[in-house]
Amino acid sequence: MTRPCRRHAVLVIYFIAVGFSWTVQSAPNREVLRRNTAPEIDTASLYCPNQQNSNTMQADETTEASGEQETFEMRYLPQNELPINSTETALNMNDIVHHSAENLLEILLNVSMACAEVSRVYSVGNSVTGTPLWVIEFSNNPGVHETGEPEFRYVANMHGNEVTGRALTLRFAKELCHGYLNGDVRIQNIIRSTRIHIMPSMNPDGFAISNQNQASGVGRFNHNGVDLNRDFPDLSATIPPYTAQSTGIKKNSEGTARATFEEDISTNWGWTGKCNLRKSSELDKPMQRETKAVLDWMNAIPFVMGYAFHDGAVGVVYPFDKRPRNMWYGATPDDELLRYLATNYAQTHLHMSDRTAFGRDYNCRFTNGDFHRHGGVVNGAAWYSISGAFEDYSYIGTDCFSLSVEASCTKWVTQRRLREEWLNNKEAMLSAVEKVHMGIKGVVTHRVTGSPLRNAVIHITGQNKDVTTATNGDYWRPLLRGIYTVYARHGRFVSSPKHVYVTNTSRFSATILNFQLY
Repeated sequence: MTRPCRRHAVLVIYFIAVGFSWTVQSAPNREVLRRNTAPEIDTASLYCPNQQNSNTMQADETTEASGEQETFEMRYLPQNELPINSTETALNMNDIVHHSAENLLEILLNVSMACAEVSRVYSVGNSVTGTPLWVIEFSNNPGVHETGEPEFRYVANMHGNEVTGRALTLRFAKELCHGYLNGDVRIQNIIRSTRIHIMPSMNPDGFAISNQNQASGVGRFNHNGVDLNRDFPDLSATIPPYTAQSTGIKKNSEGTARATFEEDISTNWGWTGKCNLRKSSELDKPMQRETKAVLDWMNAIPFVMGYAFHDGAVGVVYPFDKRPRNMWYGATPDDELLRYLATNYAQTHLHMSDRTAFGRDYNCRFTNGDFHRHGGVVNGAAWYSISGAFEDYSYIGTDCFSLSVEASCTKWVTQRRLREEWLNNKEAMLSAVEKVHMGIKGVVTHRVTGSPLRNAVIHITGQNKDVTTATNGDYWRPLLRGIYTVYARHGRFVSSPKHVYVTNTSRFSATILNFQLY
């Protein structure tokens, strides 16, 4: 009997040596996961609750399922493609006016040339008439996603006749460049710690035909007459509380809908954007060229946070924008966090949260009651319900926490007022970028090889929205201050729980929490 025992001992040592392991889930009942063969290192496994999951999904299959387009490419422009004005002209800090589409590109290139070390200009695609959708990015390594560096975006002019955000984002690009060149420590730290993308106009065709006659509404839609903020895939049917209406999910004692997943671990895992894309047919519907270009951009870059600018009120709108049946309020699993982000912008704006400022813009007398009653912020669905909204798709279909800023009650503000609007929003725009560093971030790697694990799922106990790791194995999860229990999962392999105290005391780095699996 001694020889078989020795043989078993040798086998045990052998399996440990080649990197096989048991993964223990420290859930309330202390159950142990079934043992599974680890996937190949060059594959990515995407775990989706209540769906058929392959333990060894190939990376190209994962890309297709997640909606990422292998053919999507950001077309960077050579910085000498257009005649460049002097640095002084490019960074004329008093120049805040309504620019034509041609002037917009020239300004972006001028700024990029002045700050060639930290900025690049690229296009994500074209409008219906072929006008490029330009973006300027700022980073200490432009054109490259650096491991651990969060991605932030500003998008403006989604409705062509809402032009304040278009001017604000152009001026913000100048501010970043000017501050970097002149040794502004705050701006230098922002650029060194964050990759920032600024799209001044998502609807250049609408802008081209818009005018100052606000009542006409000319230019709101794109060239085909489509409202781009109603054109994104409506993924609400893939998540609670919307699924609770049709799939029999019961509400718990707190009145919130939460699914119970019958998995081989006892904890309830949430939903991820990539899984929602996989199980929705909405991506097959016809979309406008602008929508498709921006959607591919959103899926190609692991954005963490972003804001879109509109006009028609003064305040910040946070998701959801679509109202669940028999409910007036569209609460996300991160409702408290999103209300915090909205309130932060409103309170750092010079008067957005000031109830006594009601009527500063004459048109606010007719449109801004909801915002002023709630300190300058409002839930989108509670304001009015829409389907196919940009910020809803961003939150449900990706890992990006997106909000909308209503910059002005007057949709086409006069050039005289643009400088005032910039001063109103300058500090709020800077503070919003800094908030991308809230919560936790880290890298998920293979325990033996150290290789990054793409599409690993990061789960916070008690949260119903999970995030997934990017190509470099890095992730970001915005969180409010507090103590959290965090798991990482790749296929059927789950980490032991890690407990983390999130302080959010640093402006330029989230709390780092790394995981090793297998």
